[in-house]
Amino acid sequence: REACGMKPLRKIGLYGVGTSNLGVAHKLCRAFPGLKIVIRSDREPEDLSALPEGAQIGLFTGDWAAESIDEDILFLSPSVRPDRKEFADAAARGVLVSSDAKLFFEGAEKFGISPFRGEVLAVTGSDGKSSVTALAAGMTGGIACGNFGKSFADVPDGALAVAELSSFQLQDLTPPVRRAVITNITENHLNWHKNFDEYRAAKARLFSGAREKILSLHAAGIDSLLFGSELFCLCSTRGEDTPPKGMTVRHFLSLKGDLVFLDGEEFASLRGARLTADYAKEDYLFAIALSLGYSDRERIERTVGDFSGLAHRAQFCGRIGQVGFYDSSIDSTPERTRHTLSAARGKPVVILGGRGKGLSFSPLAKILAEKASAAVLLGENSEELRGAVGDLPGVTVGTMKEAVAAAYRMADGREDVLLSPAATSFDRYRNFAERGDDFQAEVRALIRAEDGAKPEYP
Repeated sequence: REACGMKPLRKIGLYGVGTSNLGVAHKLCRAFPGLKIVIRSDREPEDLSALPEGAQIGLFTGDWAAESIDEDILFLSPSVRPDRKEFADAAARGVLVSSDAKLFFEGAEKFGISPFRGEVLAVTGSDGKSSVTALAAGMTGGIACGNFGKSFADVPDGALAVAELSSFQLQDLTPPVRRAVITNITENHLNWHKNFDEYRAAKARLFSGAREKILSLHAAGIDSLLFGSELFCLCSTRGEDTPPKGMTVRHFLSLKGDLVFLDGEEFASLRGARLTADYAKEDYLFAIALSLGYSDRERIERTVGDFSGLAHRAQFCGRIGQVGFYDSSIDSTPERTRHTLSAARGKPVVILGGRGKGLSFSPLAKILAEKASAAVLLGENSEELRGAVGDLPGVTVGTMKEAVAAAYRMADGREDVLLSPAATSFDRYRNFAERGDDFQAEVRALIRAEDGAKPEYP
């Protein structure tokens, strides 16, 4: 490497030790024996056992997390904003400030690290991106990666990658991809982004590097993109025969009943789909558009028929009598909760609350009044949610165990119980999956304990 003018890679920094940075550490330790790792974290890491075995480790935490940055490459976790002054100062000293996504798409040329060699189908958006990624990976045989699925570091060169990208990852990245979907753009992550304009610009950045672009005719927040460029595919779940005049569209996917039409010709059927909510139908079309040229009707229909949804997204997890329990812990914004409630059967008791993202909860008031029978509030933003709950019967509790018991009592043997928090889990859990697992554990405990009498109200 040195003979070719490349620098030896001797030391890397990991600002945060989540899945993305751990993947990078393992990959680079295999490629560069003897590599030193410096861990940097704003809070004390809970567990460092997942780091590469035998690696020499340094640790800077708390107020010292960004001190003395002298690594060859500093990798930022997606939740860390890249525009902090300490990172700019480090870059001025010659430190390459990167991330797992940037390494995947851009490489690190001065250290002889090449970007990913293979085709990428990419997905971003405020809602539905994980489902679209999973479906498209199933239809194409590609590897789901990025914000969902494998870490970027674990994708072998030459594979077909189906990459989910968050606004955090796109904040300072314009990835070169073969084909891209933006599912929708609604207010989200305003506790991280400076404002909605910055968030929207990050999402839209995916199209700047995409050769082929896919949108839905009726998705929220994408009007400026619909007429802004040539589209590879435009999707609609409302049965139109042709795209609107004035749009430059190579392909038009339209759903009429259970049949998908491509450019006016029947192309596939959704009759075997397990999920039939409107948002699921849009996800199917996005995935089909991504898979055009990579799949066939048989595989598309088999993938749709096999797909029962993602864990923690309206996931059925038990029943007592007529009361079903559903885990939609992934619903970390009011808009996600609105979508889930609009597709729910009956009028469930909803468990709400957590740590907000700087979003208003007032848009929830209408859907809660129409589609919920009662509300249980749990989390640090419970007081903020009271206005959205309005005149619904409601109670505030302190633990998930109390929330499940209270919701079951309020269901009164007739309505379902739905965990759909409309907020993040970070007030008491590491992520939404851990929150959903806790909910499911308490549901299982309640089912085991149930002998015909309702548990005491907490």
